[in-house]
Amino acid sequence: MSSFLDAHSHVKENFPFPSICNGTFPGDWEDLSVLKKRYPDRVFPCYGIHPWFLEGFDESWFELLKRYLASGAAGIGEIGLDRAKQKYSMELQVRVFKAQLKIAAAFQLPVSVHCVRAWGQCMEILKEVYIPSGLPFIIHSFTGSAEMMQIITKKGGYLTFGPELLKEERQKLREVFIKTPVERLLFETDSESGSKPERSLILERVYETGAELKGMDTGTLRDIVWENGKIFTDGTPARQG
Repeated sequence: MSSFLDAHSHVKENFPFPSICNGTFPGDWEDLSVLKKRYPDRVFPCYGIHPWFLEGFDESWFELLKRYLASGAAGIGEIGLDRAKQKYSMELQVRVFKAQLKIAAAFQLPVSVHCVRAWGQCMEILKEVYIPSGLPFIIHSFTGSAEMMQIITKKGGYLTFGPELLKEERQKLREVFIKTPVERLLFETDSESGSKPERSLILERVYETGAELKGMDTGTLRDIVWENGKIFTDGTPARQG
């Protein structure tokens, strides 16, 4: 039976399960590189510039990003757009997002996308810059509508669901989850902290809740999600919708 997969985590030394681990700005890329070397079977690194961390942004960051990407198997993330916590102008966010998508397409790498209250703009940029490459992409911690879910999955995207799925009051989120094709699902913790037992318990509970909502056996769902994750970690060609 396959392992649990944490499809979105951050740079800390707490990896109870194999994880797609995201850098968010140049200051943590070296730490991520070290983690990959220390835990080669546990950490799949994604290097990126997050829309929250554009303080002091400089074009030279893109060249540094390319150097890290050239050092071995990796993806680009966490990147994207955020209108809710808009610390920086949308003009700058869009410029940085597009540039990283172009780098990802050129390097033939998957991307992990952060999107909050910018679904239309985010998808238009992906369609313009990245989706024509045929490469896979993750929309992490998805909270959009069922209609947006269908658009994303038909364009080759994968959706991650995390601890919010455990909350019974999140009925709309659960309804979208149930409608999401199982071959497009991933699960995450999006956690930088907490003890190893806590992280393990959170992820296991998310899987168990997901299986219950889908009316599936947890082991069966875990196997499917593991194969979905290999689209990213093993460089498997994307399955278009």
